[in-house]
Amino acid sequence: LEARKVFAAKQKEAKGADAAQAFEKLQSRINAAQAEISKARKAASSGERLVKCKVVLAEEDVKLKEAEEAVKDAERKVKPGEEEAALGIEAANPSDQDIEAMGVALAGALKTLKQSSRVVEAQVAGAPASLKEPLQRLAERSKAALATATEVLALTKDQRERV
Repeated sequence: LEARKVFAAKQKEAKGADAAQAFEKLQSRINAAQAEISKARKAASSGERLVKCKVVLAEEDVKLKEAEEAVKDAERKVKPGEEEAALGIEAANPSDQDIEAMGVALAGALKTLKQSSRVVEAQVAGAPASLKEPLQRLAERSKAALATATEVLALTKDQRERV
């Protein structure tokens, strides 16, 4: 930008055909340099976005796995698994202590899931094509775990209120 200002001032001062030709040559070199700078900035920006998306993907995947595990544990305590259903057991009766611990764990898992979901959704919009699909899968996993956690909380609502 500074070079352009100086160039414009010198161009106004100069007179003659040789000077005009030299200024034209210089102008084309300045334009070429500006184009290179623009291309480099774009590449750097793209690289930064890629790195940021990869970092978010890795961090949120770890958080999501922990939250999914907490939700699965709570679900196993409340809903019968396939083996129990085959034996005719319709519902589990967790103790009051289990319900209280489950409520605390699910509250933490819900908070993590909602936060993770927001972060991932924000990254999906500006993500490079190579990372869009993994980020979308992560968002879907988060939504599924959120739905399961909400279902478990609904199933244990009466017991949690009693405790």
